[in-house]
Amino acid sequence: MGKSFDALIEFTKTQLRDDEKANIIGPVKPFLEDIIKEAALFEFPMIVEKLIPSTGKNRDEYSRYVGDYFALSKQNNQHLILPYTTTAIEDSMSAIILREIDTNNNYFVVSSIMDKGVQSISVSYAKIDEPRPKVYVEVSNLFSKNFFQGIPQPSNPLQMASCVGKDTIAFVDQLVYLMDPGNFLILKENNSSKKLTSKSNGKKKKREFLRKTVMRPHYICLNEDDTKDFFRNKTKEPRGAHPVRGHLRRFKEDSTYFTKMRGKTRFIKQYFTGEGQITGVNGWNYEVMVKESPTIITPYTNLKKSL
Repeated sequence: MGKSFDALIEFTKTQLRDDEKANIIGPVKPFLEDIIKEAALFEFPMIVEKLIPSTGKNRDEYSRYVGDYFALSKQNNQHLILPYTTTAIEDSMSAIILREIDTNNNYFVVSSIMDKGVQSISVSYAKIDEPRPKVYVEVSNLFSKNFFQGIPQPSNPLQMASCVGKDTIAFVDQLVYLMDPGNFLILKENNSSKKLTSKSNGKKKKREFLRKTVMRPHYICLNEDDTKDFFRNKTKEPRGAHPVRGHLRRFKEDSTYFTKMRGKTRFIKQYFTGEGQITGVNGWNYEVMVKESPTIITPYTNLKKSL
């Protein structure tokens, strides 16, 4: 993991000039620098094509599952509930960054693909209007280029829109999985990154770096069983960490008992027992992040202190 996100950083640092322009966002270099610095990076455990089969749901069930996420977002006065304002998700094929532009469902979409030594990067904005089963993505290309001579790039606007549209829909599918209370987020950071963060925090004038994956805190996403196995293998605690999954509960429109919740989706929060924090091998440190609500993600150690 990290190759596509790190390729975007390397390109931004070495290939872009400060005077390069885009027709809407202005100079591309500082724009990309800001997005990279702000982005919370999530390592996704599978390519998007394997996502639906991994849930064990058929197409109709999966559409309802995604629909629950959009319903919950709407109940919380958001269009897309993001873990962080600027969120990057990377799988083995690509890294995609989404950042909300306004309250009209407009988002910046940055896509970076590093495959067999060939790099392709695009910066566009997309309007995401409808939840599944149809996610309508209106795309306007702001900046798009392949950076190796002899590699063809989409010259047709419709072809470009199709590529960015697919990236955006893939991001939404992965986002729903990340935000599912049945799946756990684990913060991962090595000692060198922690030292760099500590040094930066101690200075009056912070100097921001474009940190590659290994030198920045980032997140992994695991289901309940994989989280149990992960902490069982990483820790020497006599009583290993025990995650308990949450879930989304959908109330029927004609519910007899829950009249105030008719047609609504309720977030049942996840919780965790154990230390929730592990010092692993090779200088890596891990910490469980608990989804307290659809919009609040908190380090478990903070929750434990308040008990």
